[in-house]
Amino acid sequence: MKFDLPENATDAQKAEWRKENGIPDSPEGYEVKLPDGIVVGESDKPLVADYQKFAHATGMSPADFNKTLGFYYQLQNQQLAAQATADVGFHDNAVATLTQEWGGQEQYTRNTNIIGNFMASVPQEFQADLLAARTPDGRKLGDQPQFLKWAAEMGRMVNPAATLMPNSNNPPAAVNARHAEIKAWMSAAEGSEDWKKYWKSDAVQAEYRELISAQQAHGGRAA
Repeated sequence: MKFDLPENATDAQKAEWRKENGIPDSPEGYEVKLPDGIVVGESDKPLVADYQKFAHATGMSPADFNKTLGFYYQLQNQQLAAQATADVGFHDNAVATLTQEWGGQEQYTRNTNIIGNFMASVPQEFQADLLAARTPDGRKLGDQPQFLKWAAEMGRMVNPAATLMPNSNNPPAAVNARHAEIKAWMSAAEGSEDWKKYWKSDAVQAEYRELISAQQAHGGRAA
């Protein structure tokens, strides 16, 4: 800097000091030039405007203004990248945990379909926000095993037939038909292929229990 600014400088002295040191006459005079193609988003423009005011009030040079602002965005991008990596790891761990707890891939798929049907009951404008919301530990709610297990149970309670038969035009009738089919497998000759479909399949046995629950919820016949 070419000269120090007196503590009780006049406006004229301040203007001269800014001119001598290459400082803009107003906060808006700081031109944003960030490295690596970084662009200030609309949501960040008020923040940058406040920083321009701070830079002007403290006599920051345009070079230092852009250097410090660029460093802020570099840190922000690093944090976002680290968060994205953590999100992937947490999601994968949640899938593995629930696949094991629910008894395999088939039951995991069944439960995620139930969750999807249940979440469809949430107003559309809130669905994505709800699942993307973060708990105090920074993890996405939509990847929390506890939340997903709750959502699956709620889906069964709200509309058990539709969750089991999502592609049917008459879910209760489809539930009854599937129940009868599996019950026939249960009664088949021991060791036969139909017998094995039920007695050798944990997934089919779990499905049968869900079918009975659905029938009971709709006031239908249950074995």
